[in-house]
Amino acid sequence: QPIVGGIDAERAPAPGSDLVVTIDRDFQFQVQSALEEAVKSNQAMGGTVIVMDPRTGDVYAMATYPWFHPNDFATARPSTWRNKAVTDVFEPGSVNKVITAAASVQERSLALDEQLSVPWKMRVGDFVIHDAHRHGVEAMTVGDIVAQSSNIGAVEVAERLGAARLATYLSKFGLGQVTGIGFPGESAGMMLPLYQWSDTSLATMAYGQGIAVTPLQMISVYATIANGGVWVQPRLVRGTVDPEGAFHPALPSSTRRVVSDDTAQMVTRMLAFAVKAGTGAAARIPGFRVAGKTGTARIPRPTGGYYADRYFASFIGFLPASHPRVVIAAILDRPTT
Repeated sequence: QPIVGGIDAERAPAPGSDLVVTIDRDFQFQVQSALEEAVKSNQAMGGTVIVMDPRTGDVYAMATYPWFHPNDFATARPSTWRNKAVTDVFEPGSVNKVITAAASVQERSLALDEQLSVPWKMRVGDFVIHDAHRHGVEAMTVGDIVAQSSNIGAVEVAERLGAARLATYLSKFGLGQVTGIGFPGESAGMMLPLYQWSDTSLATMAYGQGIAVTPLQMISVYATIANGGVWVQPRLVRGTVDPEGAFHPALPSSTRRVVSDDTAQMVTRMLAFAVKAGTGAAARIPGFRVAGKTGTARIPRPTGGYYADRYFASFIGFLPASHPRVVIAAILDRPTT
């Protein structure tokens, strides 16, 4: 409605710039299709998949399910509006053991060929923790502990490392802080500062409980190992195209060294062993050497403790292991299979 006595002025539109995103439409389509199939076939509540270049931080695909059609935004469920790969957190479980292993190798707190005596359960503070399956006392190296995903073994490695050093590496790998990808509503995750750690914090964080992360934070951890120990900030924008059609690349992602290249290579060998002969055998791909780790994380109850039958199932890995070109994180929320 015109305003009486107001000023009526027309202004010609100014040509703007186009964004060029890092998303690869073919990857994105395949990821969304595979994720939907996986959620339905495993009767899960939902899921998230991210595909990323460990060298540049470029996100090639980022999908969550269930999703909504943008044309039907008004009728979509609010729970589907969020990009849960960036905004939501979960306890990572065993995929977090890669940080424990990398810190141990970097700090040389445990010889690589030293075998620890690992029972299937142990008491820590007021709690009894245990491995996924009952077993006798086994002799395990750090590599065996990663490959077989032993919770007790991870605790023993962390005890050699110490709480202060484990907390340092959790932070250096980016946990407890936003990645800075620039997507709205990014969560920093949840990690207690060291001075608030309890007697059980060192043990539980060693195998991925008592800490919460976003899928993007966790894939960045594995991208750091794949990139020779250098963390690269993930990004979604590759550049812009101005009104004249000229492309202007975005600034390169910021980086920081977390562990040495030698440490990253050793941890990569452990992760490749986990796929070849450990819990990650289902991730084998003919013609490729895959490095990666499984995770099964129980879901906390709001009143304390954990649900007995609810968990996040995940696999994060990269390939080819000897010269990683792509890192993939696949996470399912409460599968029932």
